[in-house]
Amino acid sequence: MVNINLAPASLRSIPFFIQSMDDSFLHSEIVFEVSEGVLIIDSMKIHVCKVGMHEILSFAIGDGVGCVLSTSGKLFVFQFEQVGDPVSTPIEIHVNSPMSMKFVDVVGGSRHFVALSESGTVVSFGDGLAGQLGHGTIKKSYDWQSGCAEVIEALDGIRVCKIAAGFRHTALLTEFGDIYTFGSNVDGQLGLAILENSNLNTTLPNLSSIELCDDSDPNNIGKKIKACNLCCGGHFTMCSKSGKVYMAGKFIPYEGSVDFFGKLFTMNDGSEEWKQIMDFGDDSIVEFYPGFWHVIFASRAVGDVGTIPTMPTSWPSIDQSIMISGAYLTDPIVVNAMKIVNASVPAELLNIPVSTYISGSEVTYKGTAASTCYWPSNLCVRSTAGTGYIEDVYTCPSAGQWGISYDDGPTSNTAALRNLLDSMSLKATFFVAGANAYQLPNEVALHDKSGHHVAVHTWTHHPLTSLTNEQIVAEIKYTEAIIYQAIGKVSTYMRPPYGDVDDRVRAIVNALGYRVVLWDKDSDDASGASTVTSTIQSWFTSTAGFVSLEHDISSITTNFATQALTAIKNLGSSFKLSIQPIATCNGHNPYSYPVSSESKSSSSLDPASTSSTIKVSVSTTTTTTTTTAISTATVTVSSYSLSSSQNSKAQITSTITVTQNKVQSSAKKTFAGMTVFIFTAMILSLLF
Repeated sequence: MVNINLAPASLRSIPFFIQSMDDSFLHSEIVFEVSEGVLIIDSMKIHVCKVGMHEILSFAIGDGVGCVLSTSGKLFVFQFEQVGDPVSTPIEIHVNSPMSMKFVDVVGGSRHFVALSESGTVVSFGDGLAGQLGHGTIKKSYDWQSGCAEVIEALDGIRVCKIAAGFRHTALLTEFGDIYTFGSNVDGQLGLAILENSNLNTTLPNLSSIELCDDSDPNNIGKKIKACNLCCGGHFTMCSKSGKVYMAGKFIPYEGSVDFFGKLFTMNDGSEEWKQIMDFGDDSIVEFYPGFWHVIFASRAVGDVGTIPTMPTSWPSIDQSIMISGAYLTDPIVVNAMKIVNASVPAELLNIPVSTYISGSEVTYKGTAASTCYWPSNLCVRSTAGTGYIEDVYTCPSAGQWGISYDDGPTSNTAALRNLLDSMSLKATFFVAGANAYQLPNEVALHDKSGHHVAVHTWTHHPLTSLTNEQIVAEIKYTEAIIYQAIGKVSTYMRPPYGDVDDRVRAIVNALGYRVVLWDKDSDDASGASTVTSTIQSWFTSTAGFVSLEHDISSITTNFATQALTAIKNLGSSFKLSIQPIATCNGHNPYSYPVSSESKSSSSLDPASTSSTIKVSVSTTTTTTTTTAISTATVTVSSYSLSSSQNSKAQITSTITVTQNKVQSSAKKTFAGMTVFIFTAMILSLLF
C-alpha cells in the first residue's frame, strides 16, 4: 500500500497496460479511494508519494510510464520496469512554447499522455504509433528522459475544456461542446466511419459530429449534438449531453459484445459512428469513471433530488453588509454541503481566484474573464453544459414568452406588486434574499400560496465571485433553509446578485442542485432612471422569448413594476405576450422538494425508500469459445435521510468479481445525490 497526497476528493479507475511476450496487451486495474486528501492504493504498489516538494493533484499511468500533475500546475514523468518496482527519478515536462503554462489535468493511454492548461491549450508527449499525439505524424518511440511536450498546433484558437485518452487514441471536448478525436480508429473509437482498405490511424484532430438519428422527434433527425462531458476507454469513446450517453467504438478489442439491460452495444462495423446507449433524464449530470473494459456512470439529477434541507443551528445576521463568516461556516448545514461540492466539482473550477470586493456590485475580478465565462465583463452565459456545470437559464426559448421575475424582496412593497399580479391572473418568479425572507416569512408564504415561484437570491446579496467556496455554499444553504421553513419547498433556481457569476460560482451552485438564472432584458429600475418605464414598455412588442430583470426592493422599483403591469392591463387583448414564471417557459421543475410528479429524470432516488439494490448482469463472448461468463455487479444505495437534523447522503458500494479470470475490482465511495451504473466486460482467456 502507498499513500499519495491528493488535493481533491475523487474516485478513479487507472488502467495498466502490461505487454506480454507475444506482443498482445493484457490489462489490470487499480481502483482507489480518496479520503481526507490521502490517496490509498491497494493490490498494486506504485512507489510515488510526491515529487520533490510538490503535492500531487492527479496522475496517469501507462505501460511502464507514469505522469503526475502537481498542485502548482507542473507535470513530471517517471518510468518503471513493471508494476511494483521502484520508479525512476521524476523528470519535469517542458513545453516547446514561449508561453508559460499551468496545467490543470493530465490523462494517459498505453504510452502517450495529454495535458490541459488552464487557458485551454493542449499538449501531448510519448509514443505516437497511431497518431494519438495529434501532431500529424506517426511517432514510434519517445525519449522519456527528454521531458519534452509539444503543443497541438492544429487546435490553435480552440479552447479545450476536457481531455480523455484511450489505449491508442485521444478525445478532446471544447468549450462549445465540439469533440475532436485522433489516433487509432480500428474499432470506430474516434466516432468516424471505418473504411475498408484505408489507414485506420488519424494523426490530426478531426471534428467528430454526433447526430440524432433515432430521436423520437422527427424534427430533430440530423440535429448536431453538443456534448458536455466525455471519456475514453481502451477502444471506445463516450460523451454525454443532457443526461444522454453516446458511444463510439466498442468495449472489447476482439470479437465480442456486451449485453446490458437487453441492449447490444457492440459498434465495430463502421455503419454508425456514434450511438445513444443510455438516458438518465434531461435534468441529469453524468460523470464517467472509465477503465479499459468498463465504465462507471455516476448520474446526479439537477433540481430533482427530493430531499428535505438541513436547518441551521442559528441564522446569520440580517445586516446584509456583513458577510457570512466564523461559526456560520462551520455549521453542519455548510460543512455537509461542502462535502458534496468537493466531491463533484473539478478542482480547476474550485481554484478559480476569488475576486476582491470593493462595494455594492463592484469587484476586482482576478480570474480570466473570457475563459471562466464571467458574466459582468461581457454578458457571457453558458448556453451548453461543460465539465462541472450545466447550462445557464437566461431566456425563454419560444416566441412570445415573457419570463417575468422580481429580485431582492420580500419588503414592505412586495404585497402591492403581488396583489396586482394576482388580480391579472399572472404568475412570476420571485428571487428572494434570505435576510429579508427571515424578517418577512409570511410574504414568502403568500408568494407560494398565490402560485408564484420562489427562488434563491442568496442571504446577503454580495457578489458571489468575491466570496470563498464555503461562503458561496453558506449564502445558498441558509437561504434554502429559510425558504423551506416558510413554504416547505426547495427551489431549483438561483440568481446570483448583480449577475456576478463565473465557472467557479456556476459549478458550486449546480453541485447543490440549482440552476443559475440570468436574464436578457434589464429594466435598469434599480438606477431610478426616468427611462425605466419606456424601457419596459419597449418589450411589449418583442417577438422572441425573453427573461426580464425587475426588483421589489424599494417603493421606487416596485412603482416601476406596477406601472408596467397597469399598462399591460390597459392594453387588454391587444397585448400578445404570454407572461409566466421562468421555470414554466423553460419546462423545468421549479422545486426539487416535494418531488414533482411531472419529473422527467429517470435517475432520481426515491426518498421514501430506505435502500435500493441494482443488479447488473454482464455477458461476454470471444472468438475462441462460445462459453458465456456471467458476472454480477451489485450497487447498494442507502437513500437520502429525511431527518431534518441530517444532510442528504447516499452511500454507494460496488463490487465486481470475475474469479475465472483472476481479476478482482472493487470500489467504495460516498456520493451525494448520485446514482451509479456499471458497464463491464472481461475476456475469458485473460491470464495474469
